[in-house]
Amino acid sequence: MAWFRQLTPRMAECFREAQLSLTIAGMEAKRTYSISVRLRRTKIEYAFVSVPVNEDVWEQHPDEPRKRRINGEKVFEIAKRMGSDPSVLWAQESEPVIEAHPWQTPPPRA
Repeated sequence: MAWFRQLTPRMAECFREAQLSLTIAGMEAKRTYSISVRLRRTKIEYAFVSVPVNEDVWEQHPDEPRKRRINGEKVFEIAKRMGSDPSVLWAQESEPVIEAHPWQTPPPRA
C-alpha cells in the first residue's frame, strides 16, 4: 500500500470511486436467494379491573338452596369484557415474545 500514499488526493478519490463501483457491480452480478418466514410477536400486558359484586355474579348454591355463592366463571367473563374497554390502562409485563408463526403463508406482496 506504499504506492497508494504517492497518489495525489484527486487520484486517490478516483481510485476509491473505482473500488466502490467495482464492489457495486460485483454485488449486482451475484444472485442471492432468501426464504420468507412469517413471525408472530406477542406482547404480554396486564391490567386490573374491578368487577362489581351484584346479581350478575351470584348463583344459587347447588347443595343448599337457601345459600348463594359467587360464580368465578361469571366474574372472569365480566372482567374480560371490561378489559376490552378502551379506557382500561394496560401495562407491559415483559418483553415481547417473537416466534415463528404456526401458519406459514407467503408474504402479501408475493
